[in-house]
Amino acid sequence: MTIRRLVGAALTVPVLIGGLVLVTARPAAACSCAVMSEAKQAAYADAIFAGTLIDRRIGEPTGAVTSSTRMAVWTFEVSRVYKGAVSRRQEIATAMSGASCGLELSGPGPFLVFARRPSDAVAKSWWGDRQLDPGQYVSHLCLGSRALSDGGEPTVGGLPPSSPAPAPSPAPAPSPPPAPAGVAIGVGALAAVVAAALGLAARKARRRANAD
Repeated sequence: MTIRRLVGAALTVPVLIGGLVLVTARPAAACSCAVMSEAKQAAYADAIFAGTLIDRRIGEPTGAVTSSTRMAVWTFEVSRVYKGAVSRRQEIATAMSGASCGLELSGPGPFLVFARRPSDAVAKSWWGDRQLDPGQYVSHLCLGSRALSDGGEPTVGGLPPSSPAPAPSPAPAPSPPPAPAGVAIGVGALAAVVAAALGLAARKARRRANAD
């Protein structure tokens, strides 16, 4: 009887472990999105633009275990803006893996990108109250970003697309500081002395000419 129990336990443990792996693996590999028309996706988005992907970098892990919600920052060279304040080079923060609803786009594009402000609920579920860099937006799989060739340009409020915001102009060079008062007075006094000396020399020259 004891031997049967031991054999049964030995066979049961791998099954339980496998069951735990499967149970914990399913949520990590699932991303379900509500079905919405592109018009509704456009209304929900805070920013919409067309652009090519020029950079993608993965942020530093926030813990000892690497998660599929680890932040990735995608940089786009923007050609057209349909909604929101978008820069010429716009950064989009997302989860590093589509398993956690992170942005999934293949190749350089061009892409049509739908984005939300950092207060987006999905972003909160990924990173809590972590602050993003100024000007960054958030995007994820459920917002509807796609290759521009898959459906052409969207119609957002019947308005034509605009150009992205230009890069900030470099700050003007600072003006030279004004000369100290003492220096200005000294230069003025020197000019007066030179003028007086020239006048005196001219008078002496006239006297000599008259004497001759």
